[in-house]
Amino acid sequence: MKKLTLSLLIFFLVSPPLFAQVTKSEFTPPAPSTRKVQSTETSLVNIAFKDTSVPPALFSDTYKHLSPSAFEQKMKGALAEGPLMFFRSFVNTYYSDLAKTNDSPNLILCLGDAHPENFGFIDFKGETRFVFNDLDDSGVCPIEYDILRYFTAVALAFNDKKLLEDLSKEYLQVVNGQKDPLPVAKSHFPNLEKKRKKNLEKNTNGKNFLPSDELIPLSPQLKKGFILEISKTGVLGAYEILDIAEVPRETGGSGGLRRYWLLVQAPEGQDILELKELSRPGVSYGSWQQPSWTQSQRLEKVKKYTWNDSPIFYHAIQIQNRDFLIRSRTKDSVSLSKLSSSELKAYLLAQSGWIASYHRTFVKGEIPNLGQWLEQNIALVKSRYANTFKSLKP
Repeated sequence: MKKLTLSLLIFFLVSPPLFAQVTKSEFTPPAPSTRKVQSTETSLVNIAFKDTSVPPALFSDTYKHLSPSAFEQKMKGALAEGPLMFFRSFVNTYYSDLAKTNDSPNLILCLGDAHPENFGFIDFKGETRFVFNDLDDSGVCPIEYDILRYFTAVALAFNDKKLLEDLSKEYLQVVNGQKDPLPVAKSHFPNLEKKRKKNLEKNTNGKNFLPSDELIPLSPQLKKGFILEISKTGVLGAYEILDIAEVPRETGGSGGLRRYWLLVQAPEGQDILELKELSRPGVSYGSWQQPSWTQSQRLEKVKKYTWNDSPIFYHAIQIQNRDFLIRSRTKDSVSLSKLSSSELKAYLLAQSGWIASYHRTFVKGEIPNLGQWLEQNIALVKSRYANTFKSLKP
């Protein structure tokens, strides 16, 4: 294979750092002529660590925005679920851990928390699309870390060497421009209008949420305050808020953060919207520079690159001095446990191709020795998290 240049989304310039970008002029601001950009020709760096497990203190150090009790619940829930959920639950720790002993110039706009359950179907103004659907932890990071996030999750989830090899091969061929990504089977595409009605029937009684273990309606006083705050943002337009419920969440990447559902009335009918508290994206816990984006600016930029569009509701807003993502619950995903082995493989191949096609946006030429790199480094990171899970589990 010929030597490549990974098109660096960001080059670090003389302080303060500025953007320079090869394929997207949008990222290149006017810079003083005295400043020079240092370009690096490189392949993917090999990953190395000083020990075989993640230092235990790093988990709490990277989740200081959670109260001690919330962090304890997050850790307890992650360890109770198994190595995959443990890995998924600590996105911040993952990026911080990698950055402590690894340095890569291959900076792109990363997906952030790519794993098999962060893909699904969203309504884009009447068109249902299959996309990576969780942008909470997206931002600038080395492409290596984005690749390893997805494939480590696959390795921990399925422990199937042949499956991992096939997915890695698919990623390699698509990112190197040797083929197009495979489409998702039409049979997996949901009827989102049917999904919307089902959500309403299951969780509401007309104008209120039904209390359950997963939904705790707010008191009248709290609800009134929330409605006032949300109304000030203007994001709902003609939508009327009928009810609000809290959704407790202890595990996963957003475990410990506030989450609410809004029952809203629009001229065309009711819908359920979600308010999901946003914290610093996981990629920002590394050693590289992040753009000085607000949460709203970050989401708008990432949506443009990943989706080239936006659903009606997928925006960052501020409520009580906290950032929240507001999005519709009229979305769907594939239940991996219900797929046959052949269906699962086809679905995961579509995911790896989707990620590779996205990464291809930032890559020039072919990545040398990519197959060997994937095999070596996926095994390394998988082993590291399996060891850490085992050492921390009560």
